[in-house]
Amino acid sequence: MSMGLRPTHLGYAYQDLLTALRLVDLAVGRANSLLVDTKMFTGDRFDDITCEWGTGSRERLQIKHTDHDHALSLESFTKDKRGLRLDLLFSSMDNDFTLDPSASHRLVVRDTEPEDPELTRVLRPVHASTDPGPALHGLSSKRFRFDAAALRAHAPWKEMLAQVSDDLLNRACASLVVDTDLPACSLNIREPGPAEAALLHRITEELGAGRPPNRHRTPEEVALALIEAAKAARSRAGTVMVEDLLPRLSLEVDFGAVREGHPVDRATEVRRSTVLTGVVAVVKDAAQQGGVVVVTGAPGIGKSWLCEQLGDALRETWLAVRHHCWLGAADIDREQRVLTEVVIGSLLKQLGTAVPEALAQVRPRYAATPETLTAAVTAARGLAPDRPIALIVDGIDHVSRVLGSTTGSAFRPQVDPAASLVADLSALELPPGVVLVLASQPGPHLEAVDAGASRLTVAPLNRAELHALADRLGVLTALASSPADEGLDPAERAETAVALIEERSRGNALYATYLCRQAVGPAPGLGAALAPDGADDPLERLRTVPSSAHDLDDYYAYLLAGLAPGQRSAVSMLAVCDFAVTASELEEIFPLPGMQLGAALNSVAPIVAQQPGIGGTEDPS
Repeated sequence: MSMGLRPTHLGYAYQDLLTALRLVDLAVGRANSLLVDTKMFTGDRFDDITCEWGTGSRERLQIKHTDHDHALSLESFTKDKRGLRLDLLFSSMDNDFTLDPSASHRLVVRDTEPEDPELTRVLRPVHASTDPGPALHGLSSKRFRFDAAALRAHAPWKEMLAQVSDDLLNRACASLVVDTDLPACSLNIREPGPAEAALLHRITEELGAGRPPNRHRTPEEVALALIEAAKAARSRAGTVMVEDLLPRLSLEVDFGAVREGHPVDRATEVRRSTVLTGVVAVVKDAAQQGGVVVVTGAPGIGKSWLCEQLGDALRETWLAVRHHCWLGAADIDREQRVLTEVVIGSLLKQLGTAVPEALAQVRPRYAATPETLTAAVTAARGLAPDRPIALIVDGIDHVSRVLGSTTGSAFRPQVDPAASLVADLSALELPPGVVLVLASQPGPHLEAVDAGASRLTVAPLNRAELHALADRLGVLTALASSPADEGLDPAERAETAVALIEERSRGNALYATYLCRQAVGPAPGLGAALAPDGADDPLERLRTVPSSAHDLDDYYAYLLAGLAPGQRSAVSMLAVCDFAVTASELEEIFPLPGMQLGAALNSVAPIVAQQPGIGGTEDPS
């Protein structure tokens, strides 16, 4: 009995393998749904796989397996031992046409091409001009169609089909394609036969298993998951939808993108209209032939401001997607955010959100590689030719700071993650209408950028922009409410404050922000009262900063110089702490006498980011 059932079990196993191949079409979005091993009506002869394609068409497929390499026989269609008697096949198709007049049908067999003259005179090779290709993508076959006129002219077909109308006969012959010579299987995914090899190839090349961000899933593991999904559908559910299938595969289907974030505080951001106009012009010019724009500037000069404003300015008429490599030390995704595959994945995800159709034909569908990004932007350009594309990547200089770099040795090559990211992005083959914008501090990591790239240096904030920043950060309000120098012209005091900020910061946006915070004074809650040395006046607070402190390093040195050794140790902890802590928590770690810790926090308050929602403070530097 068991020997007699083995061919049946082998047939089911082969059917599951072929169903897994069709499930790949569902996973990549080519198909909308699959109905597995389910009869749609009495006498249904094409019940193995019913596929609803994304185009709206329906295809019904029947699989017949044999473990012997022999030619497709005449008896396969004249008798019903294999469930393939031709008049009953056509009757089944007639019912299908009633449900869906446009339905197509495929009969897939392991048998080799027919040799019997009585069969070959009516079952003929498909003409190249009407060949639909293999029934299952990646699985080779030879295709044949029945000839309606020959069926009417020759025995035993004319007698068998005497009751079939000419209309049904013509429609059925046009609809049905017989695939022969399908490859064999080994039923061992670790030692694949030709059929398993075809499945593994499609999983690698179409789904992206084993490639970023799905290195954790081997093609073999995904193949087994697909086969198990096919078995479950055949045994239980019947219908398979993509939302049911993808969780079974354990693939990252969002390209490994991390949470989108914006390093810019919109409440304090200063719009740089003149600078932005110049950048937009360069970006538009570079995009014409597909190019790269490198935006450089000193630390804190305002590159992230500019990148955000560039994206906003282009959004109305462009597809502008952006990725920031640095959102702050408290970012839980900071180590992933700087990875090349995550940068590419984030850009891909945003492109897919803007133009979903652009990703439909990208292969591998779920891989975050330079090749898939190139394919996605090329597809997006074709779908929306009136909308150029800007890929904006900001904060590249942070990559090596987060990941670290190696200087190299005789046994270990030098590795600079930032340089590797720049090299991968610069190697993108951008079509006309696409521009890559790289924003970074200057450095050797940018050497991989082609010499033909456009290069811009971010200019410092001018007096008017510094005035706007001081206004946004509350300096002008603090000046107006200060009891010092009552009776003096408020406008004159404001100009004096802005001049002091400009003199010391030299237009550096981050340094100017710190100076504005110093002018306003520390926010309540840092643990100590303000020092009573006349520093209630915003102008006096600014004047305490040495005129020689012209950059951030000088400013940090000035702040730390005013601290006792114990205070300095407590404050220095904030620089290495990658999570927010409260003042009381910091005091428990560094139990300083009296109000020393609170005084220390007040001293460095301009560079300490307070996060009331989290309940703590952190040093953003």
